[in-house]
Amino acid sequence: MFYYARVLDELGMNDEADIEYQRLIKLQFDAEYAYHYGRFLQKTGNNGKAVEIFQEILRRAKYLHKAVRKSKAVWINLAKDELSGSL
Repeated sequence: MFYYARVLDELGMNDEADIEYQRLIKLQFDAEYAYHYGRFLQKTGNNGKAVEIFQEILRRAKYLHKAVRKSKAVWINLAKDELSGSL
């Protein structure tokens, strides 16, 4: 599902990609998936929703087990970077 959303995004099929990203995030909120969805939202001009997604990544990261947080550190840090750039 994630790769399908990414392919739709790359092909410029924005409506379809948005639907797939939303489905994916509802099914499994993963920092990597959410980060890519946030970047997609930025690309399509939905900056407010992108900020919400990046903030949700950081909010959920607080509750992750240390080992999981470490494995997702790249995506968590990228979300922080996106937020610091949007302020």
